[in-house]
Amino acid sequence: MTTKAQEQAALDQIRAILATLEHGSYVRRAFEGCSELAQENIDNDWTTSMKELRDTAETRAEAQANAKVAERMKRLEAALLSPNDLAALHFEMYELAERLTARRDAAKEAIVQHADDPDLAPFCNARGEYH
Repeated sequence: MTTKAQEQAALDQIRAILATLEHGSYVRRAFEGCSELAQENIDNDWTTSMKELRDTAETRAEAQANAKVAERMKRLEAALLSPNDLAALHFEMYELAERLTARRDAAKEAIVQHADDPDLAPFCNARGEYH
């Protein structure tokens, strides 16, 4: 079994090797944060890896994204009308259009009927209804 002293010596060697590489080198960039994590592992008797941390973060991010998508889907589904609701709305709109057409036709007839007296209330009211 490897001792903590051996682990620390190995980490010091790895840090020394990484320090010889250019700041933007492939290997040095790949190991960013790893030596700090290794030091925490040694100091705290942990065995956490960067891969574990990445996988956990990915799993957590995926779960959060799925939860957001599910919540948005619920809101969208709540906003959608069922076919029966759409049919009822269509019927109500049709009835409203029929009533408005009837009111406009009645106003047009009243305008024609009271055209001789455009200053009287019946003509003015009918003209207001027609517009």
